[in-house]
Amino acid sequence: MHKRKIAPLFVNCINWLTIPDQDYVLEASPEDYHVLSPYLYAEKAYFGTPMDSVTRAYIRDGKRVTSGDMACKVLEPFQKDSCWDSIVLAQSYPDRYALNPPLARLMEETPLHFANYLGLSHLGPIAAVEFIPLMHWTIQRQSLVVFSEQRIVQKKEVTDFPEQGNSLPQKEVGPYPRTDMAVAMEVNPAGGALELHYEGKQEWSSANAETIIASLIKRYSPDQTFIQSALHYGFDSDSAPAVHRRAEDALSGDVWVQLAEWLRLNQPETGTRVMLVAGDHHQLSVCSVIVHSMPALNLLTFNEGEICHEEPGLHDRKDQRTAAQDSSTYASSLSR
Repeated sequence: MHKRKIAPLFVNCINWLTIPDQDYVLEASPEDYHVLSPYLYAEKAYFGTPMDSVTRAYIRDGKRVTSGDMACKVLEPFQKDSCWDSIVLAQSYPDRYALNPPLARLMEETPLHFANYLGLSHLGPIAAVEFIPLMHWTIQRQSLVVFSEQRIVQKKEVTDFPEQGNSLPQKEVGPYPRTDMAVAMEVNPAGGALELHYEGKQEWSSANAETIIASLIKRYSPDQTFIQSALHYGFDSDSAPAVHRRAEDALSGDVWVQLAEWLRLNQPETGTRVMLVAGDHHQLSVCSVIVHSMPALNLLTFNEGEICHEEPGLHDRKDQRTAAQDSSTYASSLSR
């Protein structure tokens, strides 16, 4: 385990929202193609995704909700005009409107004030824990961390272990359901409801996953363990009932969504020890949590009729797309 000795941080508030896949509509020819095109060009350049791929949209009051909207939403419960040492935004998927960086949008639109602002990209799920060393660079009194992920392109899911799939039993090959989410947490170094200890990260594979998790449980003796939900193929929780995961993986916010959902349903005793294990195909990042009291927990939703910000003057640019499908898919989706 690669571990840096750093002081603990404390969390007093967790705000979160999730948007399940069934709440999305598919768009063959989205009206906002002219602002979506930079995202599609990047998908084509990096992954070979066709420019005319079907996209996903979560729509409220006729507007498309973006990852930026989601991040702004989970910041709403914090007091207006409050001042913070820093904000850290962890996001690996680009925003739907890639020319409008989400961190800049948070600085512009939220009624909060930050002395420093940092972004974490390309870390994927392990950003859930790896923000802790970064936060120590700027925190003095109080800071915020935000996780926000939204998948835009509708494409075939890959297996969770693409490089190892042939060596796994057939029942263990395949994708794990995902869900888009946003999480915001208030963090401070002085004290609070949840005490966070960064325990480091290490490489892993499907061959040694169960051994690694078992050794972590033995080392830290947690009362509850929350493991990245998509890593279900690497560990059999039936052998350890205190290990939890969601039915849908919530990406970089997964372990925090799990912890928040568990806290809502339980009243853990003071001193309860929790281990969070975030991970991707190659690395596990571990954080231990001591529960001193119940943090403020706010599960948020987008209400029908709520206006979400969007680029003005959207036009249907399907004529610019190669082999674009008929836009009736979009119209019929909205009419349901």
